[in-house]
Amino acid sequence: MMGHRSWVMLVEWSPLGTYVASGGMDNLVIVWDMKTYKIHGKKLTGHRKWVTAISWRPLHIDSSETYFVSSSKDFSIRIWDA
Repeated sequence: MMGHRSWVMLVEWSPLGTYVASGGMDNLVIVWDMKTYKIHGKKLTGHRKWVTAISWRPLHIDSSETYFVSSSKDFSIRIWDA
């Protein structure tokens, strides 16, 4: 499975380093499993313009590395369950 179809704008490591979330100019958010170096689950869609920021839920609140948020140039914020 291929990754982004356009420029990657940012990457953000999960709190324990298990995953990396990337956001691109293709409006996608992709979560990568760092044990297998493959896409974890599916590509996350919903933003109408490129992704500008990603932030994982802090480790002291949730040690499961499950939730993160992303923002986009379309002025939206999305909450994801990786």
